[in-house]
Amino acid sequence: MLCFYVITEVSNPNTIFRRAWMTAGHSDLWNCQATYCTVPYEDLPRLSRATDDLAWLDHTSPELCRIITATSTLNSSDNQLANLEAIAAKAKSLALDLPQPFLRFLQAPELQDKIPTCTACFLALSDDLVPIPDAEGQFLLRFLNDSQSCVMWYLCLGRQGNAGVVASDYFFEPDIFDVMEYEGLKREDIFREAFLCADTFAEFLYRFWVENTIWYSLHEGLPLTTLQEEYRSQINKKLYLKKECR
Repeated sequence: MLCFYVITEVSNPNTIFRRAWMTAGHSDLWNCQATYCTVPYEDLPRLSRATDDLAWLDHTSPELCRIITATSTLNSSDNQLANLEAIAAKAKSLALDLPQPFLRFLQAPELQDKIPTCTACFLALSDDLVPIPDAEGQFLLRFLNDSQSCVMWYLCLGRQGNAGVVASDYFFEPDIFDVMEYEGLKREDIFREAFLCADTFAEFLYRFWVENTIWYSLHEGLPLTTLQEEYRSQINKKLYLKKECR
């Protein structure tokens, strides 16, 4: 008796999306002169502190804490998280696991208070999970919006447990995509325009947090903490080496 086995390649965020980071704000950090700039993923500093317990959120100077308290944070009055329980139930029915750091953060305003945002981003969940075309078992869940919808960030979920973060200039949700009336764009094309910007939610949140805290520190003339200086020095080294190699 002959047995035949069909081997299928399992899609994951690395094979679906291009890789890059989306940095926010006019800043000397990445020499960004726009509201958002795309950073090649290979240029990003390595992260050794982005642990799932989110304890690194407490590594902020007292001076910067006072500024953060008086400015825009991810604990925004614009947040739209009322459907979290329904989304979690839908994910479970599809055999998808929402990352614990993700659930904890979205349920904790005191943690959201610790993350400043120089572009007034706010937390907002999709009404439903969005299937990725031609990627069976892969879904997107929007959780973060730029204040002007310049960029949206989505959790990329798969039944194999991968949960990266994808940045997009366009809404993936079919109904919102239609309402936005993006000129000259077909919805199936926007998936190729998006970027996988982090392999885990904790990695994304750490990089978003540290870059925004550096932005505020530089703009307020505050000394950088050891953690911030460590991150910026890695960037400066990368940029210097790229310049020397030209």
